[in-house]
Amino acid sequence: MALPPLFKFERPARYAVTGIPDVRNVLDYGADPGGIADSAAGINAATAQAEAAGGGIVFLPCGTYLIKRAILLGDNVTLQGSGPCTVLRRDTTVSGEPTYSTSCVRIGDEMQRAAIRNSKKDCGNVGIAIRDLVVDGSLITALPCTSCAAGPTNPSVMLVLAAVDDLLVDRVTVRNAPQDGIYLKNGGGRTVVRATTLDGFNMHWGNGSGINVEMRTTANKPGYPEFVDNYIVAKGPQFCDADLSVACGKDADCPSGACGNGAGAAGVNGISLTFADAAGTHPAGIIARNRMELSDRHTGISCSGCAGVVIGDNWMTSHDSGTLLSKVFLGIQVVGSSGKSFSDVIVHDNVILGADVANDRRGILVDDSSSGSARVVVHHNILRNKALAARQEAITVRGVADGVVDGNIVQNVTGQHGIGIGSTSTTTADVRISGNEISDVTAANADCVVLRGTRRAVLEGNTFRGCSRGIELESGTIAGTVVGRNAYASVTTPLKLTVTDATLGLFDPLGLSYTRATLPAAVVGSTVRCTDCTSAAPCASPGTGRTAHRDNEAAPQWSCD
Repeated sequence: MALPPLFKFERPARYAVTGIPDVRNVLDYGADPGGIADSAAGINAATAQAEAAGGGIVFLPCGTYLIKRAILLGDNVTLQGSGPCTVLRRDTTVSGEPTYSTSCVRIGDEMQRAAIRNSKKDCGNVGIAIRDLVVDGSLITALPCTSCAAGPTNPSVMLVLAAVDDLLVDRVTVRNAPQDGIYLKNGGGRTVVRATTLDGFNMHWGNGSGINVEMRTTANKPGYPEFVDNYIVAKGPQFCDADLSVACGKDADCPSGACGNGAGAAGVNGISLTFADAAGTHPAGIIARNRMELSDRHTGISCSGCAGVVIGDNWMTSHDSGTLLSKVFLGIQVVGSSGKSFSDVIVHDNVILGADVANDRRGILVDDSSSGSARVVVHHNILRNKALAARQEAITVRGVADGVVDGNIVQNVTGQHGIGIGSTSTTTADVRISGNEISDVTAANADCVVLRGTRRAVLEGNTFRGCSRGIELESGTIAGTVVGRNAYASVTTPLKLTVTDATLGLFDPLGLSYTRATLPAAVVGSTVRCTDCTSAAPCASPGTGRTAHRDNEAAPQWSCD
């Protein structure tokens, strides 16, 4: 069946839709495509009539539509534009928008400046689609606040979709959003956001996301959303931690002295899945094939307390916002917080390209300070050109059990380490680090891989090239950790061993060839490969064997093959 002409992207003349009874043209309801008069009443009259009829399409021909309150979408209603020529412009007018309890009892109005909402916020609608249009928030240039570390007086999120089943946001552009571009409360069942462009969000508020999923007990319909093939540009500034309405480029710009970097109240993400209530459901979903341009210490993808999430095939690079913090970004973070650990997360085949600028942030961070998270795979990602700030690594995994870090390519990391596993303050165990290719980690005292406080780790089959140091085992790396069969080229110091715990089970760097001068201070149970070995003095020339084994603390300490 041929599509009706209303789906074409040319600028159509005003026309009736006789013969297609479920399509309503907003021009027939008094909407003004010239952008002068308020079109919200006319558009809402069309959407209400469509819902009353059991559903249908509300069509917006090409034009600019000024709206002074939110467009409300009910069950089985599609809001259909004509492509980039259909623009909804939300102005600064504050309007009361309905909200419901999870039992579908209307509990009041929220005073805000949203552009599009589902009609029964929190209670749950079904079958909503938003397609082929632009939502513009540039008329809202400031967000007054009373508690400026909590939220603005009148929230100004462009799309607010709370507890919706069968939701589709398709080929929509959101530009210059004062706060979040798209807010999805509880995710919703069978939610898909695809081929959508978010060009500027959180332009006037320092906490939120281009696409923001928050799990709350005040809404029903938790789901497993899918975000694919979107284009996200995080070009807004950074904000002060103590006042999220004040933009900053350095700490001195803030009365509190803290220009946010994601560790405080200020934190902006391209796509975020998180829980906002301690009793909320763990967020889940698929985040794939998105393109992101990031700046100002913002984060590409953030997954907090997630359970069952796939983050794959995304492409991230820097965006020059023109501020002091331009081109600095964190690629992907999977974190636990407020007692919500994460589990069953796969981060695979992402490309994260830094701009080789100073004080850059991690490519991938997997971190649970409570050490309660499990089953995480960081697999086949590419990370390049990160000139990292202090205490950063290109890939960090800590506070987890049953993890895999394999097949990643990490290149041109300056300032800090390539891969960091574990920490002295969390428990990290049963992690395999294998098949990674790490090169050009050039700063003095920086490692291709560093292990801290890690139990039963296996570090094998990796390739290290052009590193200041290959492997560092710091104090606290204990109990069954195995190192072996790694390959080295142009590595100044293949091994730095600061472990003093005698319970380190096996140390087996079979890819290394030592002389007496470079023999590490090994512990009991260690095995090293030597070019010349005697039981009295391993790696002493001339010798009789190739492998020395540390048997005892006191002499004779070593035996040879």
